[in-house]
Amino acid sequence: MGLVKDEALLAILGQLRRDLGADAFVIEDHWEADSNAIGIARPEDRRYLIYVSIWPSGSGLSFECESPSEGADIPYEPSGMIDCSTYAQLLVAAREHLFGG
Repeated sequence: MGLVKDEALLAILGQLRRDLGADAFVIEDHWEADSNAIGIARPEDRRYLIYVSIWPSGSGLSFECESPSEGADIPYEPSGMIDCSTYAQLLVAAREHLFGG
């Protein structure tokens, strides 16, 4: 069964695959019940994750990059949610976070 996500979110994923490469990331969907949110991660280390969320009807985009935590309290370190972002901002962040720079 395919992803059950908003069409605007699926379009963003498709554009990221075209811009970054077909194997640049894997889907890490911790938000299956939320049709407006998804995670993408480094294939070789899924602890490097980008949470991507769209607003209803695709009217806006938010994202947050997460990295492995050094501490035992939480498994990841969030970078802070970027609200009101553009696809171009997401693409830059994805290149840096998924490819390490």
